[in-house]
Amino acid sequence: TVNLEKFIRRIPLEDGGQSITVVDRKGHIAYSSRFPAAGSLTRYPFFEAFETMRDRKEQSFSTPDPFAGWGRRYVSYATLDSIGWHVFVGRSGRSIITSAIGNYFQTTVSMLLMFLTISIGLIYLRKRVIAERALSELASEKRLRESERRYRQLYDTTKSGVAVYRPVPDGEG
Repeated sequence: TVNLEKFIRRIPLEDGGQSITVVDRKGHIAYSSRFPAAGSLTRYPFFEAFETMRDRKEQSFSTPDPFAGWGRRYVSYATLDSIGWHVFVGRSGRSIITSAIGNYFQTTVSMLLMFLTISIGLIYLRKRVIAERALSELASEKRLRESERRYRQLYDTTKSGVAVYRPVPDGEG
């Protein structure tokens, strides 16, 4: 096993729940941001869980983490086929939730803004329909008053009588 820590400076990740580990074919740690492996053949603690998942062709697995009070550890991996090494990226459940809170908040705010926009649009449309209906009724009343005024003027200015005849069939009525 090559000790990569001689060549690569160990970089702690921003969140204590995340880690990057590089292991050889046998599961010995070559580099880890979480587990000290300088000068010894330290076995990656989650390598057994990886070997059971490797047959399933999955790229991620979860396993109990004895270093975090037996909480769950979520590990994704990639295999470097040319040299037979594996790169593991591990995260605790807390780090996953913490990183997702921003997305949840952003989604919630977006949905709230969309709801408010749709609500305001519906209120505006309702007011517009009511206003158009009221204007239509006012225009109908104005036309009715104008028609009534013309009819009254016609009646008042006519000097002769006006009769309306309605034919009655067979002399009835």
